Amino acid sequence: SAVFDFGTVSVAPGGSPELRAEAETLLAEHGTVRSVPVIVPLARLRALGIAGPTERVDGLARWIALQAAILHPPSELRIYAVMSEARARSWDWLKWLPHTRTASMSDRPPLAVGEAGATALLEEIAAELAPGGSPNQRTLVVIDGAVATDARLVSRLLSAPAEFGRSIVWLTNEVSSLPNGI
Repeated sequence: SAVFDFGTVSVAPGGSPELRAEAETLLAEHGTVRSVPVIVPLARLRALGIAGPTERVDGLARWIALQAAILHPPSELRIYAVMSEARARSWDWLKWLPHTRTASMSDRPPLAVGEAGATALLEEIAAELAPGGSPNQRTLVVIDGAVATDARLVSRLLSAPAEFGRSIVWLTNEVSSLPNGI
């Protein structure tokens, strides 16, 4: 019998053809593990695109926003959403989160609906990126890709220094509809 040092492995062919076949069958059956959570470091990535059928995309995005609210106190995280008329109703609950009330923002509702509301909300968030802004509080903005948003504002949020803690979750039905940087 051969003696191997720890970390030394044999790469030579050999072994039982029956055992190899059994191992390959097991690997084929169990090579993919389904329904395993994926950890997404939003603070580091700063943008996440979710594409697919609307109901699944919305469900996942709501879970992300709710999970963020549960895991982070309102003093550390603000949450906003930009939605189309079609999606707005399923995001109305956002107004009840304490993460949507802050002294630094106006009395703007946390849910902006349509293009005009999106522009106003994103401009207000982008204004905080100017010198003297609030770099210590994180902000999560969920954006419905169906809303025509100003690409310059989205780009400004994405290119902000990491210490400003702005994260965007972009919702769309098609991967090809994700903007650059997401």
